[in-house]
Amino acid sequence: MTISLEPGSQEHRLYLSQLALYLRHSRQILTAWDHYSARHSDPETFQPHDEDAYGLRQQQRDAHTLAAFGRVYYHADELVYVAEQQLAQLSVSDRTRRFAWQVRELHEATECLYAVYADWLTVRAALPKSARPGTAAYEEPLAES
Repeated sequence: MTISLEPGSQEHRLYLSQLALYLRHSRQILTAWDHYSARHSDPETFQPHDEDAYGLRQQQRDAHTLAAFGRVYYHADELVYVAEQQLAQLSVSDRTRRFAWQVRELHEATECLYAVYADWLTVRAALPKSARPGTAAYEEPLAES
């Protein structure tokens, strides 16, 4: 992979801004989900009152999260790479060791996200032509992915 992102560049600042938007949006999605789940589940068993409606809402949550992540998907690996490079320039301390762990986790997470996306593309390519967004034939494999 070729990384051309320069720390502090206009492109880097744009990517960081998009990342901040994604993080804010994903927190809002999670908060809305937590609220929904609390209102539509038994407080003792945590089982949904209506499994079908709950499952549809989960699919909606996942679709919104995926859509939100789209703004950083294509350059997440570059942001992680730049973070690794910047971290290497800091002196070693407890704080930088914690940051190093977090950056390693981010690196692994982005690799997993790219793998999941590649798997989805393979699944999507095998779907029948009638499987379009909004149809069960499309939405069910997407939700599993």
